[in-house]
Amino acid sequence: MGMPDSVFVYGTLCAPEVVHVLLHRAPKTSAAVLRGYKRQCIRQQVFPALVPSDPAASVKGWVLSGLSPKEMVILDEYEDVDYYRTTVSPTLEDGSEVDCEVYVWKEDRRHLLIDVDWDYDRFRKDHLASYLKMSQEFLEEYMAEIEAATPNC
Repeated sequence: MGMPDSVFVYGTLCAPEVVHVLLHRAPKTSAAVLRGYKRQCIRQQVFPALVPSDPAASVKGWVLSGLSPKEMVILDEYEDVDYYRTTVSPTLEDGSEVDCEVYVWKEDRRHLLIDVDWDYDRFRKDHLASYLKMSQEFLEEYMAEIEAATPNC
């Protein structure tokens, strides 16, 4: 099995503008539903958490596919230390399942969660502009770190 090249997104990465800031392109996107998980708000944050739940629970989102190893590393860094990456099989609109990665909120951070579903439309309306600026700053800092760590040949 090769490197993963697809990821299920359920929060801020559902905004094409955020994905474009981070990856400088629009990867192939397919609507999907992930069962057995729930999305929750995080205290004092504008982004959500995904946590395992009962089998009847589900979260709507998107599968971003055709990602390069470099793009997966950028997403890993972007999702930071509060999440771990695992493989899941969301259902696409045609009923088929696809194996992909997802970022799940770590168990030792769950005390920060509020048992309320995160609202994508509210995020877009109230926080997208400032979140895009933060995402751009993250990418610039990350790229500067990579450049600083790369020896000049």
